[in-house]
Amino acid sequence: MDEISKGQWNRIEQIATFPTLKKDGRGRPSRYPREAIVAILWTLRTGDL
Repeated sequence: MDEISKGQWNRIEQIATFPTLKKDGRGRPSRYPREAIVAILWTLRTGDL
């Protein structure tokens, strides 16, 4: 997977937030937003899942 530059990440970091677990502990555990964005961009670029 290609990395995104620090400058690119700084531009999108504010909107790349993911919900955290609810107070009762339900929900999906949070992920690292930067890794998720890189994975999404890679999928869009290659068309591979």
